[in-house]
Amino acid sequence: MSAISRDELLKKVKDQLRNAYTTEDFVQQASLTIDDLDHVLNVMFEHLHNWYSIYLPELQDTDDRRVYLEVVEKYSKDDPKSINSLNEEARKCVPIGESIGAKVDKEDLEALREFARRLREMYDLREYLDQYRNKKVEAIARNLSYLLGTALATKLIVEAKGLKRLANLPASSIQVLGAEKALFMHLTAHTRPPKHGIIFLHPALRGMKKAYRGKVARMIAAKVSIAAKADAYSKNFIAPALKEDLEKRIKALVK
Repeated sequence: MSAISRDELLKKVKDQLRNAYTTEDFVQQASLTIDDLDHVLNVMFEHLHNWYSIYLPELQDTDDRRVYLEVVEKYSKDDPKSINSLNEEARKCVPIGESIGAKVDKEDLEALREFARRLREMYDLREYLDQYRNKKVEAIARNLSYLLGTALATKLIVEAKGLKRLANLPASSIQVLGAEKALFMHLTAHTRPPKHGIIFLHPALRGMKKAYRGKVARMIAAKVSIAAKADAYSKNFIAPALKEDLEKRIKALVK
């Protein structure tokens, strides 16, 4: 048997590297990027809010931060007509009456507006990446996305470091994915074991009485295990039946 030459070995390694890419790698990187963007956006928006409060302290934060950014970008309290350049939601946020805010130089106000413009672009980027991630997850994990919603399905896949690894985990491990610190404390310091991890984001567990949470989390984890196996191996779409059965079991338990 002849030995493999150095060139042949290098070619083999290069081919393996080229084929090592999976869609899940991109999903994971997009998810990590979105998480970092959320942190940066929160910090940057707080800075903008504090900065703009010097000029217009009466303007309060809104559920949609883009509305706030539009006011910063386009409105001037020295030019009442500037309110006409705002959309309907932004107009509702503009305070009525004389402001107690400081009089700001034109150059300083322009700096604030440029900050708001760039921040809005970052929110646009975040939305684009979120839509991209959701589209990819729905393609590779159709059952999980239907059963859990795209956001929770993505978090479980990322936390498990891949769809196939998630599919191969027992339901008991899926139940506590994301609660590794609490599980470690249970094993080392004998604290109470965690009843759930990321799976707590499932709508069925929100507002659920503590007495039922552990059982419901186990039910969800069992269905997640089946859905993940279908997505990773058989590719059969079985999620509607899984979801219907899960909802029936939860209703029976709560009754």
